[in-house]
Order: sequence, then structure tokens, then C-alpha cells
Amino acid sequence: MNGLVDTNILVYAANCDDPRSSMARSFLESRFTGNDNTYLCWPVIYEFLRVTTHSRFSSKPLKWDESWRFIDALLHVRSVEVIREGPDHAIYVKETLKDIQKAQGNLIHDCHIAGIMKENGIVTIFTHDTDFRRFGFLKVFDPINDEVKTPAHI
Repeated sequence: MNGLVDTNILVYAANCDDPRSSMARSFLESRFTGNDNTYLCWPVIYEFLRVTTHSRFSSKPLKWDESWRFIDALLHVRSVEVIREGPDHAIYVKETLKDIQKAQGNLIHDCHIAGIMKENGIVTIFTHDTDFRRFGFLKVFDPINDEVKTPAHI
């Protein structure tokens, strides 16, 4: 199944001290050896860089170049593609904002990612973040809990 990998899965995979690291790494490795496309977007990449270089990430946050090496390795995987905003992006973001009651705070960032996905025809997101279940058009796969949630299950 084609889908976009959210920041938290990348962060878990990069943090070997996190108990979810091995699950996240195994999931990513399975994505890269299969025939399905794996998508990233720049908001996810920048958020990964922000989180992994922050002192809240771990007692030893990564240096920016260590975080970038992780991302750079992903960008060189044959089945990984970075999707982007297009000229009609504002329309898609506005649609996603309307779908969410009380869209504010961290949900605005999620609306941006969901808008990019909608604009590019991507309907599956691989994430441990339950907020993405609020978007009716998304199919959410949580590789940490190994579950798929669609709006019908919410």
C-alpha cells in the first residue's frame, strides 16, 4: 500500500533509545524493500529535523548533520518520493481545515500535511499520531500498534 510516512515514525526510527525504535526501523525497512511507493513531504522533513535536534528529543539530541544524514539516506531510496504543494494548494488546505472542528494549534500543521496528501492523491498515512484519524479521507496505519483505522472505525 502506497502511503506517506509521518514525522513520529521517522523520529522513533532515528532514536535508538526509544522503545518503539526497532518497530519503526523494521517498518521502514519493509517499506523500502517492497514494491509500494513511500512518500515524504517537506513539512515532515523539517519537523523531523526540528524534533531530533531538540534537547527534548533525548538526553543526547542529534546534531543537524546527523539528522540530515538520516533524511538524505531516505531521499536516496528508490521507492521514496517527496510530494509537494502545487499551485492549488490553498484550496486543499482550506478543505482540510473545514473538515476539522476547532482546527488550531498542532492540528494546523497536520492540516498542511493532509492538504499536501489530498492534493497529490495520497490517502494512506503511516503514523502513531491519532489526530490524523480526524481527516475523513485518510486511511491511517499505525505501524507501532500494527493497526489500520479508517473513519468508519473511529
